[in-house]
Amino acid sequence: MKSKLIAYFLWFFFGAFGFHKFYLGKWLKGLFYIMLFILGFSIRPAFILLGIVWLIDLFLLGTQVENYNMKQSTDGISDSSSPLANLVKNFAVSGGAAFLGTKLANSIAKKEKVNNDKVENSKIENDKVEKLRNIKSLLDSGVLTQEEFEIEKQKILNS
Repeated sequence: MKSKLIAYFLWFFFGAFGFHKFYLGKWLKGLFYIMLFILGFSIRPAFILLGIVWLIDLFLLGTQVENYNMKQSTDGISDSSSPLANLVKNFAVSGGAAFLGTKLANSIAKKEKVNNDKVENSKIENDKVEKLRNIKSLLDSGVLTQEEFEIEKQKILNS
């Protein structure tokens, strides 16, 4: 799961280089930002365009992070699918402490761990619900007796 806080940190401090786009796995858009930055030294309107798209991202970045996380959870994409994004993320959490302060960087890391734990717990709970539904359907169809159902139910709930 990607963090909005890290995405906005990258947008604010390194947005001209498109780091926030690389963090979300949008390689072409990240390269577009770098191209505009380089072109801006010789063609001033490129800097103006870069500033405009950078400001637009202020309003769209939160939704982009949510969409990335939704796609990741439905497609089973892991964070390791984008090595550069992981590099940027690790920089933001560890090396970015020079900008944010060590305490804030640690709180970001803790928040991401809590979010990952919530997702894992949610998956476990969904698995339990699915198992309970399965044994309930077996009870309804007469394959299991009420006693067998209760025993299986307790096994699932205690696991």
